[in-house]
Amino acid sequence: MKSINLSIFIFIVGLFFYSCNKDKEVKVLTSEVFLFDSELHTPYFLSVTDKSLIISNTQGDTIINVYDIQTSTKTNQFLLRGEGPNELLHLMGIQYSSVDSCIYLSDPFRKLMYKVEKYEDTNPVIKKIFQYTSVDNEPNIIGDWCRYMSNGKIICAGITPAGMLTYLNPNFTMIKHFEKFPDKSLVNENLSDIANIMLYQSCSSVSPNGTHLAVAYYGADIIGVASTVNKDSVSVNFNKKAYPNDIYVAQYSSQSSQAAYTGKSMSYYVGITSSDKYFYVLYKGKRNRDCEQGLSRAAHVKCFDWDLNLISEFNLDQDALQIAVSPDDQYIYALTSSSDNGYRILKYGL
Repeated sequence: MKSINLSIFIFIVGLFFYSCNKDKEVKVLTSEVFLFDSELHTPYFLSVTDKSLIISNTQGDTIINVYDIQTSTKTNQFLLRGEGPNELLHLMGIQYSSVDSCIYLSDPFRKLMYKVEKYEDTNPVIKKIFQYTSVDNEPNIIGDWCRYMSNGKIICAGITPAGMLTYLNPNFTMIKHFEKFPDKSLVNENLSDIANIMLYQSCSSVSPNGTHLAVAYYGADIIGVASTVNKDSVSVNFNKKAYPNDIYVAQYSSQSSQAAYTGKSMSYYVGITSSDKYFYVLYKGKRNRDCEQGLSRAAHVKCFDWDLNLISEFNLDQDALQIAVSPDDQYIYALTSSSDNGYRILKYGL
């Protein structure tokens, strides 16, 4: 009897561990080609609306191309590169707003943001809604991206010790900082404040309804969420698992230093996209010396809800430079590049 009970116990334990291991299996999604290299220029950022896939070009005169998601045909192109009215020098993401059917575009070089209405029409309506020059008694507070929220406020990448996020009115009558940067002692005590801050470069995405912003950091395993509470305030929640590691510090003086990643430093997040329900991060999780040279890319995707709960994980069948989810969470579009196929936009069913 005892031997029978022992056998049953071993069987149950084995079944338990088998079930646990089975649950840990990560599904690999199969792609179909949405756009081939011959139809693209120098793509990078992507955004999906209910009707269109919007792609930014990193080179060339025209920055924005619009494609129909049903036919894959180009329906529009606009926005010239330059320093004049209705022009941009450098684009950091494409933000789609389902509330008023527009897109927001920010330029960290010129420190401005455009709102583009009727982006599918021959003559889109481009309005400058924000430009940063300087604020009295404030250091530079605008990082490399700015996003527009549903309460009419703007959230930017923070670049002061006061906060990883900067929250403000477009007319600068209100400026707040959220989530102080991790103490430099967590990385290297020889860092200056600004050198420590520069280690936390990030990517961000806003839900189509403008209620939530998600942010993920390239060189640290940190993700965060900012959600609108009312017309004046937001709530902020961060999950910090790992900080920049094996950082080389060049000390110029007691007050000045510069930090650099090394081959042992970890590379974490590559890109981010969001719907109203979830946000998705393209996750690498490798040491730099184990990564392919050139633009950062990855195939593993983590899906979170806006309370920072991990909902699911899956792999794309190819490494991607950027991803964009459709507003209904039905599809993921991914930008890939290779020596054989050049640039391609792939489509994955969720």
